[in-house]
Amino acid sequence: SSASPKFDDRGTFVGSSYVYATARDFARFGLLYLRGGMWNGKRILPEEFVKQAGTPLPAVVGLPEVDPKNYGNASDHYGLLWWNNADGTLKNVPRDTYWTWGLYDSLIVVIPSLDIVVARAGQSWPRKSAGHYDVLQPFLEPVVAAADKSQARSESATPPYPPSALISGIEWAPPNSIVRQAPGSDNWPMTWGDDDALYTAYGDGKGFEPLIDVKLSMGLAKVVGTADAFRGFNLRAPSIETKGDGASGKKASGMLMVDGTLYLLARNAGNSQLAWSTDHGATWSWSDWKFTTSFGCPTFLNFGRNYAGARDNFVYIYSQDQDSAYLPADRMVLARVAAERIKQQAAYEFFAGKNEHDQPLWTAEVEKLAAVFVHPGRCYRSGISYNEALKRYLWCQVIPGPDTRFEGGLGIYDAPQPWGPWTTVFFTEKWDVGPGETASIPTKWISGDGQTIHLAFSGDDHFSVRRAKLLVAQSEKIAKPDFRVHEIGRPTGNSFGQTSAVDVDNDGDLDFISGRQFGTVFWFEQQDADRWIQHLIGEDARTDVGGVAFDVDDDGWVDQVSGGTWYRNPGNPQQAERWTRYENGAIPTHDNLAADIDGDGKLDLVSNLDKAGVFWYDIADDPTELWIEHKVFGVTTPQCHGGIAVGDIDGDGDNDIARIDRWLENADGQGEIWIERKIFDFGKVGPWGIQTRSRLVDVDADGDLDLLQAEGDVLDGRVAWFENLQGNGKQWEWHLIKSPGHNQDFHSLCVADFDNDGDIDIFSGGGPLTVGEHQWFLWENSDGKGKNWVEHVIRRGLRTHESVCGDVDGDGDIDILTKPWRGARHLFVENLLVDPAKPTASKKD
Repeated sequence: SSASPKFDDRGTFVGSSYVYATARDFARFGLLYLRGGMWNGKRILPEEFVKQAGTPLPAVVGLPEVDPKNYGNASDHYGLLWWNNADGTLKNVPRDTYWTWGLYDSLIVVIPSLDIVVARAGQSWPRKSAGHYDVLQPFLEPVVAAADKSQARSESATPPYPPSALISGIEWAPPNSIVRQAPGSDNWPMTWGDDDALYTAYGDGKGFEPLIDVKLSMGLAKVVGTADAFRGFNLRAPSIETKGDGASGKKASGMLMVDGTLYLLARNAGNSQLAWSTDHGATWSWSDWKFTTSFGCPTFLNFGRNYAGARDNFVYIYSQDQDSAYLPADRMVLARVAAERIKQQAAYEFFAGKNEHDQPLWTAEVEKLAAVFVHPGRCYRSGISYNEALKRYLWCQVIPGPDTRFEGGLGIYDAPQPWGPWTTVFFTEKWDVGPGETASIPTKWISGDGQTIHLAFSGDDHFSVRRAKLLVAQSEKIAKPDFRVHEIGRPTGNSFGQTSAVDVDNDGDLDFISGRQFGTVFWFEQQDADRWIQHLIGEDARTDVGGVAFDVDDDGWVDQVSGGTWYRNPGNPQQAERWTRYENGAIPTHDNLAADIDGDGKLDLVSNLDKAGVFWYDIADDPTELWIEHKVFGVTTPQCHGGIAVGDIDGDGDNDIARIDRWLENADGQGEIWIERKIFDFGKVGPWGIQTRSRLVDVDADGDLDLLQAEGDVLDGRVAWFENLQGNGKQWEWHLIKSPGHNQDFHSLCVADFDNDGDIDIFSGGGPLTVGEHQWFLWENSDGKGKNWVEHVIRRGLRTHESVCGDVDGDGDIDILTKPWRGARHLFVENLLVDPAKPTASKKD
């Protein structure tokens, strides 16, 4: 290379400018970015940095420019010192194009979708003051045309996203098994109605046999029966039927039933328009507004029967980013609207990208649309539905071609959320039959295990149905979690916490400890799954819900610590009337943990209270005396009601403390010097400040501790984990597991390998501030790396608070012990994963 950088008087490289090089040298620099930061097999730049360089920063989009006359609209497509075409300003240039822009209009242009790098040096182009980007068009358009975009892409068999970690592929039934009805009609978007019928619409045809007497641009039908034995019936509805071939007549592109109302999105309506029917398609009303920007071929995301099983109260709408249904696009776009306001144009929001925590951003301004899916030049008509059993959104996309009714390509993609991240389940540029103009997977025709599906598509100009089997990767098979709930006991009173699952009586199995707030503490002796004997530990516990059981006095028997009190296990806990109570001088607390803080090999007590802060206590040589208090961290605003976890965060051999939005480094290894590291942007403010349930565990199996948190004491909590990227606590990456919108108060957090596949899974559920139905959730770590979580709702209508877990029944899988906050009900939640058919035997007589 002949590149020559400029240095200042102190010998420091002037990185912002003054690099002298040939166009070939600059092209090599662009090639580094095209290769994702790799050069000769060695990583030079972080992949995520390269990705951000060519992507608009959501926080910057729309900001005013310093010099709008010369740099107008710059903030809408400016990345990390690179400009980009993400907003489509350059109409005939792929949206994934990005470039450096230097003195005299010197350029390094990267076009990943065309596998092209272009470098330009020379004199500045003449320009009008208001046409900042106009000078690029005549330069870049011939470059794109020279690449022969259509030919290059039609011959490409490279999918736009990596393979799915969950679904390794699809086995299609033979072409001769395809069921074809309604000859001469196409389109066929559909939805599962409240009467168990599939409602659909056809285009440019006469529907199912017996055919109607006139060819319609848009006609209605319903389909009843199973996928292998269905019947189609035409529904005559003059208020929705239209005439006109091709683009000259309205055609349905999406259908959805919600609460008994049937909705239809019609394309070819300049751009598209909404209609609805409250009488199962007999009569229809049209909206007095239209989508006039993008959404030329919109389709609804479909869930179960009559929208059952929807992820939240929103309806989601997808389209290629075009005004016309007949033009492919570089990207797909997404809108959402509250289900009860679907008829109101002002209620619609548009996907505007994701924030730094990978959460979706929404805007009321359609001009700020961001891509929800990118496949330059290949985004076209589609259908999307939710596979409840696999907990995946399946998006069927027809690859544009000359006449896809008889020949063409098909892509099917999956994601854990409506906005991604997307991976590829199936992709081909030439399917073994024509994929038709649209295709979708009706949720009614998905098997109970989610692995047998049926594709409904307009191939061969028919209503065509083809059976397929999703190949779930052996290591990723979705467990069918099944739990049986057993009553333990109902001690008098409310406000129970202080829970532990420990072997109180040293008989080899787990018992359950629970206590009332500033009240009585009990333990439940396990006899078998349905027989538990309640025993008194003691009264007057000086604590809120914080409590932990461990051997305080080193006599081989588990004792109970409840904030500022502890109770000595007498050694014959079944016969003892009560345990001896001692005061230890510790604060009453929401959180108690036992861990070795000072490195002496003995357990200490760690406590947190919103009005006091975080403390640890060195247990006196005579534990009946007051314990030695050490302050770690004080009171914050907002106050921290609870949410501490203990573990070696920085990998230096001693225990540190995590506390919701920060972690506290045990700098001297002895618990005397603590350094605050405020890193985590987490913890919604509730009635008592911020509160989570937190665990330090190795989520991604990379050998270091990550932080798992569930928000509690709030009306609508989240569950997330923070990846300890370097293993030293200095750099973290946020991963959302459960987004808001479900109105659950996640006051419990159990972390264990519930499905026995070698990685950690998560249990939580609705606590006292939950609005509506309480639910218990199990999130399965399906890839073992914490990047793909499969959500299972294992119980509805039951509350949980301060849950703990362990192999309670000794059968080799992890069970749960739980209780509500209000109400005295205590429960053993038996995991039936191992030998669930075996009857529960009494272990004690």
